[in-house]
Amino acid sequence: MKLSIFFSSVAHRKIYLRQSLTRFFSSSATNYYEKPKGFYSLYQKISPIGNPNASMLPILDNYVKQGRKVDKPLLVCIIIELKKYRRFKHALEVSEWMSSKAFFPMTVSDAASRIHLIYKVQGLEQVESFFNNISQHIKRDPVYISLLNCYANERCVEKAEDLMQKIKELGDVRNVGSPVFYKVMMNLYYRVGNYAKLDDLMNEMKEEGFNIDKSALSIRMSAYAAASDAEGVNKIVMMLESDPNLELDAITFTVAAHACLKVGLVEKSLQMIKEVERLTKSRKKKYEGYDALLHFYSKAKKKDEFLRIWDLCKQETIFNKAYISMMRGLMMFDDLESMENIFQEWESKGMPYDFRMADFLIEAFCRNGHLEKAEVLIEKGISRGGVPCATTWYYLAGGYITTNQLPRAVDALKKAISICPHDCPLSKNSLSKCVEYLESGELRKTEEFKSFLEKEGLFSAIVRDKLFQLLSSEENLS
Repeated sequence: MKLSIFFSSVAHRKIYLRQSLTRFFSSSATNYYEKPKGFYSLYQKISPIGNPNASMLPILDNYVKQGRKVDKPLLVCIIIELKKYRRFKHALEVSEWMSSKAFFPMTVSDAASRIHLIYKVQGLEQVESFFNNISQHIKRDPVYISLLNCYANERCVEKAEDLMQKIKELGDVRNVGSPVFYKVMMNLYYRVGNYAKLDDLMNEMKEEGFNIDKSALSIRMSAYAAASDAEGVNKIVMMLESDPNLELDAITFTVAAHACLKVGLVEKSLQMIKEVERLTKSRKKKYEGYDALLHFYSKAKKKDEFLRIWDLCKQETIFNKAYISMMRGLMMFDDLESMENIFQEWESKGMPYDFRMADFLIEAFCRNGHLEKAEVLIEKGISRGGVPCATTWYYLAGGYITTNQLPRAVDALKKAISICPHDCPLSKNSLSKCVEYLESGELRKTEEFKSFLEKEGLFSAIVRDKLFQLLSSEENLS
């Protein structure tokens, strides 16, 4: 049974690259800002608190009570660092404390950052409530861009279009405008499959005097790839290569490599990814580039190249993320033995226990019928201070289904629901509906339930087929 198909419909397989590329080779402050005075003194108190449910407030309050100075650049730097490691709940707490306890007036950039954090932690409804209650003078382009991004992430086309219209009207009054708005809308239309709108937006950008830059062309290229339009992909690649003003970076080359690979332009895709490697080797911090290379070569099924890049990784300081990329790639190569070896190597490094690493093995064990191994690994991870993810219990539920243990599958799904955060690739609402159906015994609606699971992308076809065999058996016995 192929490792890469058992839970292949889980959304994090698709969004991983997109999340990585938004950070990849960024020149933003996230990686290269100079740390202000006092940063390490405060951050060393915050950093070890890995549990997202543990509050940052007592740490901040005690720090001030000790007579330590806390200025705004320090707090902003802490927020950036927490966001870098996806500790959004803690970052939100620091952001709110900065306004309420430290009494620093909220700026436009503060509000834009707060919207992003509220969305990650609490969801769109709370974002809209926050936006509606902030002062009008704070509602400037960065804030509108942040809100528009939330609508795009939720695929709320109508709300995004209404906001875009309002932005255009405000732009006429304030004499401002930004191509970022157009690119957010392009990305939204790309994600919902409305590719015809992309050319309209690009034409509108030209009319407004904005250049069609490499990021806009990358979105259009990705849309051509999604539509299996090799001619369109090749056209954009030629445009990128022929315009010296675009100054192509590793992000653009990576997007081009994946787009070419998707439409069968294999040689061109390999040419593009070699450019990524060239740029990676010229940088001091190489781990983000190697991460992208590992991901590409695993997708391209080039195992020799994949292992070659891993050897290069090992010449650098290996971070947790590199091990995660390696595990993900080995899963795509259906190499369970190597996955176990890499996991053991990671454990030997003594890093804080990260269930994202364990999840790869748990998924593979469940898929290959080694359910006891999966259960033991979960218990071991918890005993070492790890906190299971929602996906941990989701994978275990799939394992229980394939071994005819439906009640235990329901229990595992309930555990997934209980800890499923807003920004989890799994839909908490979808999981809840799945459990409701399984507990209701409404077997006459099996086909309806099957359609629901397929639409929501819950479980693979293999697991779904096994589930409906179980449901059918129960119906025949009743």
